[in-house]
Amino acid sequence: MKKTIALALALVLAFALSVPAFAAPEGAILWDDFSGHNFMGSPTIATTAAGYQVWWTNWANLKPTAADGVVTIQYAPKAYDPADTESLWTNEEEYYGFAGDWAGNYGMACDIWAAAGQYQKYLNIVIKGEKGGEEAALLLNMHPEDRNNYTVFFKDLVLKDGGSPKITTDWQTLTIDLEASKLPQMTNAMHIFAYKAATISLDEIYFSDPTGTAIDTTSADTIVAPMPAPNGTVPEFLTAAFKAGSLNEDTSATPTAPGGNAKTGDESILLIAGIALLLSAAGVVTVLKLRKTNG
Repeated sequence: MKKTIALALALVLAFALSVPAFAAPEGAILWDDFSGHNFMGSPTIATTAAGYQVWWTNWANLKPTAADGVVTIQYAPKAYDPADTESLWTNEEEYYGFAGDWAGNYGMACDIWAAAGQYQKYLNIVIKGEKGGEEAALLLNMHPEDRNNYTVFFKDLVLKDGGSPKITTDWQTLTIDLEASKLPQMTNAMHIFAYKAATISLDEIYFSDPTGTAIDTTSADTIVAPMPAPNGTVPEFLTAAFKAGSLNEDTSATPTAPGGNAKTGDESILLIAGIALLLSAAGVVTVLKLRKTNG
């Protein structure tokens, strides 16, 4: 009997481990799954499963590490120091115009036009935070074909269901409605900035749900033409936010309890494994009953 139970449990475990981990849904445009990077240098170059290249640049004020296809980014942007008289700025407002010098900036570029045939409705980011609440410290910047004019605070992004991102300590997929967020519906370059200290982990980033509008790659102007109206470069965006009083408001990352939408694939793995365990247990009981009956 012990051997039978051990065998059943071993089969269940083997089956659960054989279930594939998360993967972008069929038809999605994978930006990166972080499986080809070691993030030990800058820039790092990897080839995606679709066969095109993606480049990541590790800018100042952050520390990236990678393991098992997941990148963890520790952002440590510098605070304004009025005593820093050797810098190019003379006051705090001017300081935010030099975003590359003080903010945590994780940048990436991709040969996306080789894979993308249509604009896409959603950008999906599989993410978790170290403490939760990291959406209050991040901003998303896109600049297709060097049009660096699209920037939105993470907390102001609009999700597919109309809600706002709430990063937790659990894996979840943020499905960002690009049009509602006033962001390009495809880009070949993007950055995730942090203007407050924060640590996040990323698993996959991909576009999904084609709009039906084909991408005309004959010139940069035609690529960018269908995009929403720009809102300025990152320095312009941050300077305007500072003037409006929204940049220095209390946006420190507040711990958030685990929850939200589970990372796609995780719940299905547990469900399948649970069903398999029940079926195996039922099989063991049946075997024991037959032995008892025949005994």
